[in-house]
Amino acid sequence: MQGLLRGTFLSLALALSRPAGAQPSGAPLPDAARPDTASIRQGLAAALGSDAEIIRTELHSGLSERGGIFWLAHVRTLRSGDYSLRYVHEYIDRVRPGDPLYTHVEHTTAFSVGEAGCARKAEGRTACLGDVIVIPVMAGDGRGPLGGHVFEASRRGDAGAWQRFEEPAPADGRAATTPNPAAPQLRYLGTRLAEMPHRALGETMELSAVFEAGAPGALELSVGGTTVPVVVVARGTPVTVLLEHERIREYHQQAGFASHTGSQYSTDVLLLQPGDRMDVEFLSRTVRGRDFTGPEKEAFRRSMPEITVRPFRVDRERRFNAFIAEHLPAGR
Repeated sequence: MQGLLRGTFLSLALALSRPAGAQPSGAPLPDAARPDTASIRQGLAAALGSDAEIIRTELHSGLSERGGIFWLAHVRTLRSGDYSLRYVHEYIDRVRPGDPLYTHVEHTTAFSVGEAGCARKAEGRTACLGDVIVIPVMAGDGRGPLGGHVFEASRRGDAGAWQRFEEPAPADGRAATTPNPAAPQLRYLGTRLAEMPHRALGETMELSAVFEAGAPGALELSVGGTTVPVVVVARGTPVTVLLEHERIREYHQQAGFASHTGSQYSTDVLLLQPGDRMDVEFLSRTVRGRDFTGPEKEAFRRSMPEITVRPFRVDRERRFNAFIAEHLPAGR
């Protein structure tokens, strides 16, 4: 897949101070569409208890990626460990209000918090103590508010660091001579080849450029047409994290049937700490009905990426970038 990124969290941003309070952002909301944010905040705060604190909130709507009204809770955890969060709200059937397909929607997510200054990527953590986690809560469907929010949260004590598997750096002697304007923030290490046989005869090869984070800084990296906003922060720098994944279950409380889906609040921004690595796919080729010949494979492997750099910027209209854009260290 073109533009595949491997590395660390795609949705991290530096935490910048800003006055607390519930300030709406995105498209303005009419009074009739405003959810009961006081009740939602009270429910989440009670569920988190003494494990975390809500430091600010905001409303967000008018997102091109997904419709609806989001209540964003900026939460700072006070204890490390593995957290789980579940909330339920009423389902509004706009087509059949008298005979709704479902009655409730359940959202479930989990995140892991390490000690202050933890190596997020290496330890498989969502955040470290001192970081801020942005939790999106569905508060309206775009035509009106949702009600009946009930929250549950739990924390399991720190189970210890989980060491991720990281492939060895590619041994590419040409890396030292490849023009790399992304240095010193990103050191170019070489290319990595991925081979994927098809179920039927044929295969796909993908070539990625591998970088290692170095000096702190922000830039927009482009590799063979794939563009990535990148932020490198000094290890131990507090960040703001957009909670990415959740499971969604829509169900009918009386009839007993349900449907299951997933949701992802992904962004374009890639945050690294010194020593972290990232891969950016820049070339792909597929053959069908046969395998690649040795010369074809070698010629593909020897392809070199064109690396260019522009000033750091984030497109607010893409994905869920608007949720974190104002908290980024540059390009505001």
